[in-house]
Amino acid sequence: MHDWRIRAVDDLGLDFPTMVRIAIMVGTHAQSSAYTLAREQFAKHTRAEWLGARDAQIRQALAVGTMPMIARFGADAFEASQPESIFEFGLRCLLDGVDKMIVGSRCR
Repeated sequence: MHDWRIRAVDDLGLDFPTMVRIAIMVGTHAQSSAYTLAREQFAKHTRAEWLGARDAQIRQALAVGTMPMIARFGADAFEASQPESIFEFGLRCLLDGVDKMIVGSRCR
């Protein structure tokens, strides 16, 4: 499995240890995201149902003012925290960083 991952980044002008790191990094991100998605898929309740059942407790905890970041959560932040969104964002950031490494290696 690792051989084909490394071959995916071959001939890009990167040294071999960097190629190995990229292959493992992207694979690890995909595996981690797949685990989270699977957990959500097989959960007894959706995230929205879980939160809805705890609405009163959540509102009470937020009223105290000790969680200012959580208090800022709205529909946009809830959507951004969905596993699919986290996977896409993380993969885009990883690949953008790899792209900069490739472009940098060609400029030398």
